Amino acid sequence: MANNDIITFIKNNLTHDFEHDFNYLLKELIHYQSLIGGEEIVKSILDIIKTDLGEEGIKRLKEIETKAFNERLNKYNEGIKLVKEHKNKEAQDIFVHLINTFGLKFKDDVPVYNFQNIIESIINNKLKQPDIKSFRQIREPIAGYYFHCALIFFQEKDFEACSKMLDKVLEYNPVYVEGLLLKSECYLKEGYSNLFLELVSEALMVAYTRSQLAKCYFLLGKYYLNLGFRELALALLITSKGSEQTVFIDSLIKEAAGGNPLPYDSPDKIKECIVNNNIQFGPNPKIIVIISKLIEEARQKQDIKLLRFLLRIQVDLTKDKKLENELKSLE
Repeated sequence: MANNDIITFIKNNLTHDFEHDFNYLLKELIHYQSLIGGEEIVKSILDIIKTDLGEEGIKRLKEIETKAFNERLNKYNEGIKLVKEHKNKEAQDIFVHLINTFGLKFKDDVPVYNFQNIIESIINNKLKQPDIKSFRQIREPIAGYYFHCALIFFQEKDFEACSKMLDKVLEYNPVYVEGLLLKSECYLKEGYSNLFLELVSEALMVAYTRSQLAKCYFLLGKYYLNLGFRELALALLITSKGSEQTVFIDSLIKEAAGGNPLPYDSPDKIKECIVNNNIQFGPNPKIIVIISKLIEEARQKQDIKLLRFLLRIQVDLTKDKKLENELKSLE
């Protein structure tokens, strides 16, 4: 049945009774949101709700969407908590359910999931310049659902299944730094060191927080330590100390030093060692420019919440005192 015929059929089933029509249209909306290629019908149903049910219909739809959205985010956070508690089976059940019941949202239909999604979409478009459809701004963290499934497979040493899940992560979000890094670890486990290095370099290029950068340097530090490049490993591990692996990093630094004094007497020496080995040191300058432009746009729109978020990131990356003072004035 052609799209026009479907919309005509839907309209012919309206009775002009608000409750009946709203529930009927909602059911059809949910159905076509779940179908690949159903976006045009979804848009037409939304138009019907606007024209036939008016402001009350739109208000009711937003209330239902918000409630459902919050419930799914709560389940997502519950799944993340279970992963941290190593309750992988329960966590995986949650993520698989969220994936299987996910209805694709298009960027002109609903707001994006969060501020990170805004930044990542800009980074992707500016630095990777993909086809416009390759980054999907969506309301739900679908890439996160797949990532945590992948993380469970990685912990269980099923690297093939993990890699397949990560392909879905990067399909939805090509600049998902944690996804790129986990994929790089899969490559390393399978013996593809060149692919490992390529993906870590890609993650460094698109990383926009100190924590993400630290994770990149941590993986590189471990890699070069295993190869016996102790001075480079030390420089990378010292640089990675902002990551979540601080205790483990300290033990690796001691291993790399081999009981000897650290060979670096200044941060400049550490930077020099990393740069001389053709490894990006610190954030990609293009990332700084991208976030600066986003900050200016947020100022012009007087979007204080977004501005605070962006300033926190930029201050962390650049230690800019002027931006730091601006951020304090908004807190």
